[in-house]
Amino acid sequence: MSFERGLREVFNRYSLVTMSHWTRQQRAFAVEAYFSNGHSIIATQRAFRAHFNIAPRASVPGRQSIITWVNTFKGTGSVVQNRLNVRRPRRSAENIEAVRRSFLQLQ
Repeated sequence: MSFERGLREVFNRYSLVTMSHWTRQQRAFAVEAYFSNGHSIIATQRAFRAHFNIAPRASVPGRQSIITWVNTFKGTGSVVQNRLNVRRPRRSAENIEAVRRSFLQLQ
């Protein structure tokens, strides 16, 4: 494995910024289904699976995700959390050197 590839893997593994798995439309549907189905998580997951034509054993939003989306919606009127104050990691020379040293110690 090259050093650059290893460095990328370390950055990706320990990155503080993660990609969202579910779209805004899917989140909005889940929140609406939650309220429509009497606050039932299982019924919400079943409705989600049926609406988006997801295979029986494929992944659907978990209990905690649905609850988080509902609470965010109740608080802000949106299913997307406001992340204006989140600091993104910077790739400074010092950070790159620290990761390189830690990667070399693992080998």
